[in-house]
Amino acid sequence: MELKPDWPKGYIRCAMALHGQWRYAEALEKYEKALELEPGNANAKAGLARIKTEKAGGGAEKDSEMED
Repeated sequence: MELKPDWPKGYIRCAMALHGQWRYAEALEKYEKALELEPGNANAKAGLARIKTEKAGGGAEKDSEMED
């Protein structure tokens, strides 16, 4: 993302990695940035929907459970 900050795919890949680590808030930010750059991006829309579904289903606690 540093090398090409206008490339939505980079933000989506980062969001997917963060999502896999249950870092929902950070993943949401990256998906939203991807959509800002490319509003019709289906992968970013799907990622946002998955996170919102998981958070609604009780997965929201994962953000606070993760410790370094």
